[in-house]
Amino acid sequence: MRNTIIIGSGISGLFVLKHLKENNHHDVLILDKNPNPFGVWNKENHPSVLPFTYTVSSKLYMTISDFPMPKHYPEFPHHSDILKYYLSYAKKFDLIKHIKNNVEVLKIEKDADADADVWHLHTEKHTYSCKNLVIACGTVNNSPNIPTDSVFAKFKGTKFHADDFKIHSSALKDKRILIIGVSDTSCDLAEVFKKQNSVTMSSNRGVWFQNRNWGAYAPADMFYNRFIDFIIKKITGKKAFDYIVGRNWVMGVGLWWGENGHGIKEWRTNSGYLNSYYVKSRDIISSISKGEIKAVDGIKEIHDNGKSITFKNGITEDFDTIIFCTGYAPFGGLKFLDKKYYKHLYKHIFSCEDPSLSFAGYVRPYLTSIPMLSEMQSRWIAQEICNKNQTLPTSEAMIEEAKRDKDRQIREFPHNYKRLGTIVDPYDYCNMIASKINAIPSWWTLFNLKLITCIYLSSWNHHYFRLNDANSEKRDIAIRNINSIAHENPTSLSIRGISSIIIISVIVILLLIVKSIVDTCK
Repeated sequence: MRNTIIIGSGISGLFVLKHLKENNHHDVLILDKNPNPFGVWNKENHPSVLPFTYTVSSKLYMTISDFPMPKHYPEFPHHSDILKYYLSYAKKFDLIKHIKNNVEVLKIEKDADADADVWHLHTEKHTYSCKNLVIACGTVNNSPNIPTDSVFAKFKGTKFHADDFKIHSSALKDKRILIIGVSDTSCDLAEVFKKQNSVTMSSNRGVWFQNRNWGAYAPADMFYNRFIDFIIKKITGKKAFDYIVGRNWVMGVGLWWGENGHGIKEWRTNSGYLNSYYVKSRDIISSISKGEIKAVDGIKEIHDNGKSITFKNGITEDFDTIIFCTGYAPFGGLKFLDKKYYKHLYKHIFSCEDPSLSFAGYVRPYLTSIPMLSEMQSRWIAQEICNKNQTLPTSEAMIEEAKRDKDRQIREFPHNYKRLGTIVDPYDYCNMIASKINAIPSWWTLFNLKLITCIYLSSWNHHYFRLNDANSEKRDIAIRNINSIAHENPTSLSIRGISSIIIISVIVILLLIVKSIVDTCK
C-alpha cells in the first residue's frame, strides 16, 4: 500500500515524483514494464529512440526549468545526451530508488467500498494499492496507429508500423519502400532507407514543415515571444497571422521555404500556419529536390496484383514494402483501465470520473516540446495530491469544461484533432496551468525593467514560470536562464530586435495619430 503510485518511469513520471518529493510527499512508487527507466529516451526499451535520433525541439524547450542543461550541448542534442541529462536529474533528486522496472500492470480496479477509496493495480506477481494514481506511460506505449482502410488488405508485400523498425530494418535492402505519413519519424526513416532502397513518401492530408533553425546556433522554434503572442492572441487573431506569415508570398513562409514550408504540391494543406502540427525535419526537402526520395499524395487504389499502387495524382508504381508512420492512438495503451476514467479529462490531466486519477505527458504541443508541458502538468498534479484535490472543481463542472476545451480544440486544430487527440497550443496551455499553481509573476513582483524586457521581447520560455517559486535558488536559476537566452542566442536577439522595431513603429504611428487629432481640433 502506497499513498501514490505512478505508472511509467519516463520523464513525465519522474517529473511527478520529483515534485511530490519536493512537497514532502515521499510515499511514492513508480511501476514500469520496461527494463530501464527514462522511457523512450533509453534505446534498450521498446518503443524507444533510434540510433540516429536527435531532438526536433531546441534545447531551450527540452531544458528542465530548475535544472539547466549543460552549456556545451548543441542546439538539437542527440538522444544519448538527453539520456545523460535525465540521468543526472534523477540522481540529483534521488528518484531512481522509487522505481520498480520489469513490472507490467495488467489490470486496475477501484475499491468497491467508497470509504476505502483505494486503487488496486494487479501485476503478474503482486497487487499494489494506492490512494492516488498517476498514469504517465506515454502516447507511444503499446498503441501504434495502423490504418484499417480496406485498401491495404490488397497489398501482398511486407507491411509494418514504424514502431517495429528494429525488427524489420535489417531486411530492407534493394526494396521499393512506400512510407505512409509525413512526420519527423518518417523523415528520419526515409533518410536512412534511401541509401540502399527506393523510397517514396505519401501524405494524404498534407502537412506543414517548420525549419529547425535559422542558422547553426539559431533554432527556429525560438522565433516567438510573449509580445508576439499578445499581438496574435489579443489583437490580430491567428487567421490574420496565418495570412501575413503563413500564406503571404511577399514576406511569409512561402517566400522563405515554399508553400506550407516545403513547396511540394502533393503535400499541400489548407490547415492554418498556427493551427497545425509542424514537421521539423526539413532536411528531407533537400533529398526530394535531388530525386533521392519521391513525394506523392494519398493512395487512390492498390491493384489486384498486390504490388501496384495508384496515387491521387495519377502516378502508379510498384512497391515491396509499406511502412506506416501514422503515429500512435491517444490512450491506446491503457487496456488495463476502464475507459470511463479517461473519457473526459480536465485540462488533459485529471479524470472527471475520479480526480484521484491523473495523467501526465499525454499532451501534444504543435511547437516547443512534450517534456516542457509535462513538467508544468506535474507541478499541478503534485499540488492537487498534496492538497487532496480540494482545489479542483466538481466532477460535473470539470466535464463541462472538458467539453468546451474539446470544441475549442476542434475549431483551432481542425486537421489534427482526430489523429492527435490531445494537441494544444503550448503557450496558452502553460499559462493556464501556471494560473492554477500561482506561477505567473506580477510586474510588481519582478520590478526589474531589464528582466521584464527579456521576458516579453526575447524568446518565449518556460523559465518565467519559476519566478514566483518559494525557493530562492530556483528563482535565481530562472533569472540566469532568461538572461542567457536573451543575450546569447542569435534567434532570441533577432526576435528581440524585431519586437523593439514593431513597438517603436506602433508608438510613432500613435503619436502621429494624436498629432493629427490635435491639429484637427485647432
